[in-house]
This record gives sequence, structure tokens and C-alpha cells, in this order.
Amino acid sequence: MMRESRRRLLFFAAALTLCFIALELRLFHLQVIQSPGVEEAVAGMHRQAETELAGRGRIMVGDEYVLAESISAVEIYANSSWTEQHREQITRELEETLGVSGGEVRALLERGGYRKILRQPLRDALKVDALWRKKREKKLPGLELERTWVRSYPEGRLAANVVGYADGAGHGHAGVELFCDDVLKGTAGRQVLERDAALRPMFDVDCRFEPPAPGCDVYLTLDMVLQYYAEEALDQLMEEHRPEWATAIVLDPRTGDVLALAVRPTFDPAHYGNYDLSAHVNRAVSFHYTPGSTFKPFMMAAAIERNLVQFSEIIDCTTFQLGRRSVRDSHQNGLLTPREVMIKSSNIGMAKLALRLAPDEAVSPERQLDGFRGVHTTLTNLGFGCRTGVGLPAETSGMLASPANWSRAYTLVSLGFGHEIAVSPLQLASAYTVFTNDGMYRPPRIVARIVAPDGTVQVQERPAARRVFSEATAEAVREMLIGVVDEGTGKSAAIQCRSVAGKTSTAQWEEDPSKYTSSFVGFAPAHEPRLLVAIVVDQPRGALHSGGMVAAPAARDILERGLAYLRVELDRTY
Repeated sequence: MMRESRRRLLFFAAALTLCFIALELRLFHLQVIQSPGVEEAVAGMHRQAETELAGRGRIMVGDEYVLAESISAVEIYANSSWTEQHREQITRELEETLGVSGGEVRALLERGGYRKILRQPLRDALKVDALWRKKREKKLPGLELERTWVRSYPEGRLAANVVGYADGAGHGHAGVELFCDDVLKGTAGRQVLERDAALRPMFDVDCRFEPPAPGCDVYLTLDMVLQYYAEEALDQLMEEHRPEWATAIVLDPRTGDVLALAVRPTFDPAHYGNYDLSAHVNRAVSFHYTPGSTFKPFMMAAAIERNLVQFSEIIDCTTFQLGRRSVRDSHQNGLLTPREVMIKSSNIGMAKLALRLAPDEAVSPERQLDGFRGVHTTLTNLGFGCRTGVGLPAETSGMLASPANWSRAYTLVSLGFGHEIAVSPLQLASAYTVFTNDGMYRPPRIVARIVAPDGTVQVQERPAARRVFSEATAEAVREMLIGVVDEGTGKSAAIQCRSVAGKTSTAQWEEDPSKYTSSFVGFAPAHEPRLLVAIVVDQPRGALHSGGMVAAPAARDILERGLAYLRVELDRTY
């Protein structure tokens, strides 16, 4: 019996020894081998990294108009570290300070867990101060206040498609908000806090706080008065003609600076979620279309530049037939001079002039291809087939086929009257600067300068101009464009006692002949231009659909009001 008891005692002692050995090994494993990872995991349960959003920079026009700015705000969060008495106190304080429904607050608190009490950031400065004061006075137990920013758009829908919008997380979407997001957004602040078991922040002498750095301010080239005129003209146009979309662009023809850019449909950046995504699109830069007759001045200039046109010659504009290819005019024309071809907007006359830009099939294919390449180079120098680089997102390059894919009877003839090419409204408007700058093309610019929080100014240099046509060629086409407004299809753009040059277009859709894109591009005063306006209207509805009756009146309105606003002297007596 004694022997049996001793055996059991030894067994128990051995088992206990093994347990202690196993425990020692486990402790060694935890405290020595896994110590760094365990410490980090434990610390992670109590340590929390908090970030504080930086205020986005402003989007400005001049030193007076703020198109977008960030306003300091606060969000309210709650956890479950309160008693029933605290719940009532919190409800009462929020009712008193914010005027929110007590029932709504109670319902949020009853759900438990970490909850956002204020669903939208509070931007009222007085209420924000009152909340922080109550927090310091410990009248809001179990609540946490988090500083944040909300984006404000003081001018509402004005220039909305240029400005774009920023979401609640401070990310830019569309427009300048997206394109300049890197300089606007700044750098978020960061702080690591220790929290106790009730998730209350604890003081930590080793805690490092990196304050947020605000973003830079972006200044645009827009003129707010001209922008207002453009928006009003578009609103009236939309009401009268009910198109799918329309856009108005105003440039400083001397520099290429964008002075106004309006799009319809549009949206309110402060409530962007209430609008269809299509309203956020800036169709002036993101859409391309067939320019039609507004493209004719460039093909005329290309022919004049190559000495292929005599101003006194007579062109038979009754019929055009080249193999199986035929071209018609919208109304019957007879014998016309090159000037009359432009004034009457004859497709037949322009088709015959375009054919002169490349030799016929009797020559070698290489020589004909050289002719195509010459025309293609002229068009790319005008900015067609490539992005303008204006500084707005989602810009289209348009469509311009490679010369290797051209044919004389189809591509060259069609280019003569603005088909087999697609352009954006801004591309077309910018190309017209060759007629306002004696043959020099001025690329567009919309961001004037960027100003850092410390006052450092980064001026956005204007892109270099490039010569496309000679002064004589530009002047010759400009005189034709004056005739278009004085005598031809652009009469609706005429302004009393002012000279206006421009060109209309009524481009019929090839895939659906019942649809049209109507447009007008013009500038004034014609010989010393101060404003260049482009109006593009997609699928106007109703009895009127021509560029002269739909787009030209809107351009006239902007030009007339704009020149008066700029105090440009009258240059005519009639």
C-alpha cells in the first residue's frame, strides 16, 4: 500500500514538474521569442493613430471671387461609455446647442457602439465653438469631437463644370478640383494616442503630433462678369431651342486665356450627388463633334498659304462630282469668288479648293501622300488631333486620321467643309486665334497661378505661340469672316457700330440626317480683337436649327455685353 502511494506521489510530482517546465517554455516563447510582436499587438489595442484633414486650397478668380473654399467644421462621435443619466444630459445639450431632435439623438445612442451622431459636418462657427466649450466643461461625456472641413462653393452653379467638386473625404472630382488635386489637397495631420479600456484618450509624453498643412490656392484666368454673361446667354439658348447640350467659350484672342467657359446641362458643386453624372461633364473639352462649316476658314487659309487661290478667280459652285463622290450645297449657288464661297458657305466651292491641296492620282502615290502630310501638319499646328493642354481633366484629342489613311476624293474633299474630322469646342475656339494674331496660334490657358500657404507664387506660364499662317493669309481670311457677318450666314451676330468676324455651321449628322450640331465662332472688334466667342449647340429642337439662327445670336449677346463691359471703343459708324 505504501509502495502504491509512493508511486502515485512520484507520478504526480513528475506531472507537476512537466507542467512547470511547459509553462516556463511557453513564457520564454512569449517573453523572449514573440515579445516584439505581442507588445505591438497589445499596444495596438490601446494605441490609435488619428488623422486630421488639411483644408483644401481655394479656387479663385482674381483677388475677389472665391469659387471654392474649405470651411472648418466638426463631426460628433459617441461610444457607449455613459450612464442613463449621461444619455439624457447628452441629448439635452445637443438639443440646446444644435437644435437637433432629441428622439433622433436617443435612437442613435441606443444602438450602442462607436456612432457618428452628426451625420453631416457642422460648419456653423458659433455652434462649433459652443460644442468645444461644452466638451471642455465635461458636459458631453462619452462624445468625441473631430475637426474636419467641408467644401463650400459661394458662387453656386457659376462655372461649375470648370471648378468641379470635392467629396467629403477631401478628394477632388472633375474640373479644377480634380486636375489640381495634388496642390489643392494639402497634407493631413497625424497624431498617435493611447486610449484606456473605455476608449478615452490618455496623455502620452512620447506622443508626436504632425499638424496638417493646408493646400495651395489656385487662381483661374476667368473673368466673372464675362462668365455671368456666358451663363445667361446659354440659359436663354437652352430655353428657346431645348438642345441636348450646349457650351459657350470666351477667350482673350491676344493671349489664349480662357475668360469664360459655360456648359449646359450643369450642376451645383455643393450638391453634386443630386445631379446625373452627365451634368458633371465639361463638354467644352471632353466631347468632340463634326465642326462642319466653322472648319472652312482653315482649309481656305491652307489653300491661300500655298498660293493655290486667286482672290479674283471664279469658282463654279453649281455641281461637284468626282468619280462616285458628289457634294451638294444647302441652297443653289452659281459662279462665286473665293470670298463669296466663304460668305455663302458653299460646300461645293470649298471641296474644289481643297482638292488643290494634294495632286491627283496621275502622280505617284508618294507625291500625293506628301500633299496629305502637308495638310495634316497644318491642322495639327492648329491644335486639331491633339489635346490643347488647357489644364482640365478628361480632355479629348478629337479625331484626325493619319495621312496614310486619307483619300483625295473622300478625306480631302470632306475636310474642305469640315467633315471626316472631329474637334472639341475648345480646340475649335483656340484654332481661331490664328486669325486674331496674324497667323500665330495661341494655346489656351485657364490656370493663371498657384499660391502656396506661405505666399510663394508659381505663375503658370502661357504656352508658347507658334506660327501657322503668314500675316497676309490671316488677314485675307479675316476679311472673309467679316463678310460672313456683314453679308452672309452670320448676320445674326452683327453688332451695331462694331466690326465682327465669324463663321457659322449647321453640321448634319451623317448617321442620322435629322439631327444637327449648330455652332458659331466669332471675334470682335474684327481688326483689333478683344474677345473671341465660340458657341456649340447639339441637336437644337424646334423650327430653327441653323448655326446662324441658333448659335450666332448667343455669341452676339456675349460679344456686345462683353465689349461694353471692357469699355472697348466703337470702331464703326454704322
